[in-house]
Amino acid sequence: MNCIIIADRYNKGMKSKGCTGLIRINKKYNVFQNQYKTIKKKFPNSKIIYVYGFENKKIENYLKINYEDVTAIYNDKFDSAGYCHSLNCVKQYLNKDCLLFFGD
Repeated sequence: MNCIIIADRYNKGMKSKGCTGLIRINKKYNVFQNQYKTIKKKFPNSKIIYVYGFENKKIENYLKINYEDVTAIYNDKFDSAGYCHSLNCVKQYLNKDCLLFFGD
């Protein structure tokens, strides 16, 4: 199963907080860690594809260091095309056995 997380944009009023996936939700986890943990618990053999855009260097480095099993895809048009272009970036992973999540 492919689990696609679209987290390419910042939320309204949250731009100053930085990348959506790295925002802390409690003392232990940030948004991405919580999503990763939940997906792997329910679907242990799934492939996680993370689409990022805003503050791309931070999330790219974070994923590279901490989550080598996650496929990270950069949406270079996140600010103008948004979710539609993100889906286009991951079209090869879209199949009948796919779950789509939003990173926020």
